[in-house]
Amino acid sequence: MIINIPLYQLRNYPSFFELHELLFGPTYSGQLLYQLEEKKNVQILAFKEKERIVAYKLGYEVNKHTFYSWLGGVHPAHRRKGIASSLMSYQHDYCQGAGYTRITTKTTNKWRDMLILNLQHGFQIVGTYVDHEKEIKIMLEKTI
Repeated sequence: MIINIPLYQLRNYPSFFELHELLFGPTYSGQLLYQLEEKKNVQILAFKEKERIVAYKLGYEVNKHTFYSWLGGVHPAHRRKGIASSLMSYQHDYCQGAGYTRITTKTTNKWRDMLILNLQHGFQIVGTYVDHEKEIKIMLEKTI
């Protein structure tokens, strides 16, 4: 079941943070709330199974026309079930209904499944750059 979690209620979902740390590590998780509080129109989608969050997708408004799809992931035991695709479709429907005309995201080659999923959902590669950790980032964009 897909749920939309308001930012102010995110602390009430410990399984969200457990999943986030499993996927991205504890250091990154500690900064997440702080980073989200600085963003505008944050959307946090989660997929719950038996009262536990097993997948999520979050993003925020860049400007009145552009939504940035920032982070997401699926617990390894729940992959290949179409959950990430469902969350992405839900996010894109929300963006279109909210009046955004473009969705942007970034990924790396190490997250190949995410890159493929983005391409399957109509994103186009619009560029690359090398980040501060000397990792190549792939920039993608979708017009909606």
